[in-house]
Amino acid sequence: MNIQFLGHAGLGVGTREGTVLFDPWFGGAFQAAWWPYPSNQLLLPSLGEAGVRAIVLSHAHDDHANVESLKMVPGVPVVIPTYPSSRLREKVMGAGSRKVVELRPWKEYTIDGMTVFFVPESSAAHDSAIVVRLGSCVLLNMNDARLSMRQLQSIKARVGEIDVLALQISGASWHPMCYPQYSAEEAEAISLRKRATKFGFVADAIKVVSAKTVIPFAGPPCFLDPDLFDFNWDKMFPTQEEAAVWLGKQGASGVEVMLPGDKWDVLSRTKQAHPFWGDFSLSGDRRWYLEEYARDCQTRMKEVLGRYPRPNQNVRDSFQKYLEKLSGMSPYFSGKIGMRVGFELEDTGEAWAVDFCAGGISKALKDCGYWLRFDSKWLGAILTERIGWDDLLLSLRIQLGRDPDAYNEHLIHLLMCAGDRASLQAIESLEKKLASSARETMCVQTNGVWYRVPAQCPHRGHALGPHMVEGGMLTCPGHGYRFDLKRDGRCVNTPSCAALQVAEVQEAGEEI
Repeated sequence: MNIQFLGHAGLGVGTREGTVLFDPWFGGAFQAAWWPYPSNQLLLPSLGEAGVRAIVLSHAHDDHANVESLKMVPGVPVVIPTYPSSRLREKVMGAGSRKVVELRPWKEYTIDGMTVFFVPESSAAHDSAIVVRLGSCVLLNMNDARLSMRQLQSIKARVGEIDVLALQISGASWHPMCYPQYSAEEAEAISLRKRATKFGFVADAIKVVSAKTVIPFAGPPCFLDPDLFDFNWDKMFPTQEEAAVWLGKQGASGVEVMLPGDKWDVLSRTKQAHPFWGDFSLSGDRRWYLEEYARDCQTRMKEVLGRYPRPNQNVRDSFQKYLEKLSGMSPYFSGKIGMRVGFELEDTGEAWAVDFCAGGISKALKDCGYWLRFDSKWLGAILTERIGWDDLLLSLRIQLGRDPDAYNEHLIHLLMCAGDRASLQAIESLEKKLASSARETMCVQTNGVWYRVPAQCPHRGHALGPHMVEGGMLTCPGHGYRFDLKRDGRCVNTPSCAALQVAEVQEAGEEI
């Protein structure tokens, strides 16, 4: 097996007939906010020569399933996982007519002697890992998927030894960058904590998979828009080199930093570096590179942003009707949101407040527990579904606030799944199942006190372990949810997450 790194989370794997591409992304994403770092444009001339046989996509996010990138290889079959939402299939078809193969979880599909199958996150979320087998070689491409440790063990039980593990090392979030309520010091502390949680999850996954080679990827993107340029130095976005150094200090071996065009021979475990890069360093002085990169992409950025003109009054009237429909879409989600949520247009000052407790829409933002502020030019795109709320949030071209300062996951899920009742129902069903199911327990110790807690996170069912406890807090590696063991196991990230059931016990395990 020969693996070529395409940049960001993109991989090309050679078959006996040509190449299969995994999550290829070239150019801008999220309304030209994100760009691959470093640029992978040097690979575009060789795409036609590679004999692309198929494209395999993990999920619908624009840096993985990118319409413009798919158009560069027209007519090529695309293999995708089955999700409750049809969004991924619709994105693929938006790139031109082609064969689309949808696979149920763990169902194998063969391309030129290569077999692939998907393992979705244990939640009802939108991401899946991809397992690739070619001859005696196995690649586990986790991309952005937060698989539980049990899922990783199940993959190993099915395929045996894993040669290469590729996984995301840089989070993708609008928090805390888009929250003006934080001071610079507070925002940096939050980013560093998120970075540490991500690195901890990566380290745990590497230990369980025990692959011969680890390729850290899917981060960071870079931000070339002048309004976003300073985000390039946010502590939440480490480079692959920084991740490799950290993993080395944790005892991880076989970690390989790849640049676009680099190739990895799985059997000989050797890297063929692309000569273009020379002594380029991902973690060196990036400013000069990014400034030049931004100048090169300036015309394309203006072209993309020009597609989103500010709307007329009729669109604003339609937005109020949209919010009315959104508030009544799911009684379960409305109850979980449990607050007034404000939407404000920063260029006009117009505002709407949706009351998810009592129902109704008002034009006053008073007593909102959450608010979102953005330019009116995004209204038409949201209403016509040219972009989704997750596209706007991940573009970082939005401001948010919350009081109390706690994440309301159900609000974000409702926005992301607006118009997609199947996805909302899948999340609701999973949460009710987790709440009612009997779970395995374990004993953990912190500050000299022993506690009996569930061995699964009440949020999305990720496996927990004693090593995840520090300073009275148990942190789930899946999504970074933190549970205060001294305060009845309540989740400090968001009140909408069920508490971790905690009982103080003696060292022998008997309840006090």
